[in-house]
Amino acid sequence: QGTYLGTCVKLSSSDGHCMYRAVEDQLGQHGLGLTLKDLRAQTAQHMRSHTDDFLPFLTNTNTGDMYTADQFEKYCSDVADTAAWGGQLELRALTQVLQRPIEVLQADSPAIMIGEEFDKSPITLM
Repeated sequence: QGTYLGTCVKLSSSDGHCMYRAVEDQLGQHGLGLTLKDLRAQTAQHMRSHTDDFLPFLTNTNTGDMYTADQFEKYCSDVADTAAWGGQLELRALTQVLQRPIEVLQADSPAIMIGEEFDKSPITLM
């Protein structure tokens, strides 16, 4: 552990669950007890319920084509049921699920704030 801008830095293993573990930890500090499994399930469900908000940003790496409905469903199932890495799409879904902004601090670039439309205090990930 160390400090960064007066904030405690907690290290997490890079096993694909790290983003969700970080969100879980930050929510615990706000008194919200959602588990990694809850977060993954709710993220996947939100993405399924708002296909038009997420599907256009997913493309097949081999063909460059937008995901089909079946590929999108598999993607969402992987979010919910595997250690698939989370990224900006999943963070966006989480802000919607939690109705809370998420700030992502990065070493070599400016911080990114996702979900700025929500008035609750943000959770911070690094």
